[in-house]
Amino acid sequence: MTLPQDLCLILDFGSPYTQMIARHIRDCKVYSEIRPFDVDIERIRSHSPQAIVLGDSSLLPSGALSVAPEVYQLGVPVLEMSDGDWLQQGGDILPDFLFRVAGFPPNWTMSAFLDSAVRQIRSEVADGRVVLGLSGGVDSWVTAALMERAVHDQLFCISIDNGFLRRGERAGVESVFSDMFHAELRVIDAAERFLAAVAGAGRGKKRKRIQNEFIAVFEEEATRIGRVGFLARGIIYSDVIDSIVYDGTWVTIAKPYDVADPGRSLGLRVLEPLRRLFKNEVRELGGLLGLPAEILRRHPFPFPGLAVRCVGEVTPARLATLREADAIIEEEIRSAGLYESLWQSFGVLLREDSYSRGGRHEAVCLRAVESEDGGTADWAPIPHEVLRTISLRIMDEVPNVGRVVYDITPKPPGRVEWE
Repeated sequence: MTLPQDLCLILDFGSPYTQMIARHIRDCKVYSEIRPFDVDIERIRSHSPQAIVLGDSSLLPSGALSVAPEVYQLGVPVLEMSDGDWLQQGGDILPDFLFRVAGFPPNWTMSAFLDSAVRQIRSEVADGRVVLGLSGGVDSWVTAALMERAVHDQLFCISIDNGFLRRGERAGVESVFSDMFHAELRVIDAAERFLAAVAGAGRGKKRKRIQNEFIAVFEEEATRIGRVGFLARGIIYSDVIDSIVYDGTWVTIAKPYDVADPGRSLGLRVLEPLRRLFKNEVRELGGLLGLPAEILRRHPFPFPGLAVRCVGEVTPARLATLREADAIIEEEIRSAGLYESLWQSFGVLLREDSYSRGGRHEAVCLRAVESEDGGTADWAPIPHEVLRTISLRIMDEVPNVGRVVYDITPKPPGRVEWE
């Protein structure tokens, strides 16, 4: 997608507030993007930013990192921010800088983005065929709706049941698609293949094996469709932002999780129409495309599914245990009216035999976090009575579980997912 002309560039020093700064700028209807603080000055010039915001560097030792002097010689206003507290408290600093100092027009809206995206997709695809992997998550639903709006019956959706889906996920995808879409949907049952792929996989290897198997299955089905020229993917901005990590000595770049890309081996041109949108913007766009709230408010679900929430060996029996416990968690979180106030809530099956008593050899961990964009997150203060109900139901209704615990790890330093 073409970069908007009116750009506010944010230089990131590794603060957990950086994505929050970007979102607040966009909330002011000004387009923003994040780059590492040491990005090449010529690359900055190539983006022609109308203003630059320096991310919060207050967490770093004094003088540890500094932006290139050339940044101040670009002839555009630069805003230095000492910390991120004011973002949470509100105030006029940011709007004053954007509109009075930098002179931005407030023209970044999802309705304008929708019109532009449809035009660009139609121009690029012309009369070609597009395939899309429909996972059932918010991002893939919105991508599918946008692509169908743009190219109609030139879109072919492929939904792969890898055996790691939540309870009722496959049937839900088929039902919603048949009610709302006119494109073709092909549902592939590949659970046995994926289960074999992760057999014996240690920590950190499941994602890569699932990614490789997804690519193989997707390629097979795309070949059957034939004459396909494009691959559409539901990649959003948080999937591609490089995070700065400062360890006291030097800076490293932490890459986001890998996302399967079968387009390269198939020789397809990749379309990522949501690549520059934050999750809240994706949801707003989905509303403009007519997708129902129950889809748009679904919590994020990892690409490898329950496999990376099943610590240790992944077996059909352990997946069944986790699937039932996870469903109970969602039911009770929804019943308590907490679902939409949380970024994510789910169950994690801990390593087998981490608890064993009376034949109950599994332990379930409840993970629930609050977040604006997933860049930072804090554990949610779930009421004790809700925790008690979840615990009792899991112990009563899921036979193999002998212990239920609650994860109170913030991000950073932890991650939302366990693997």
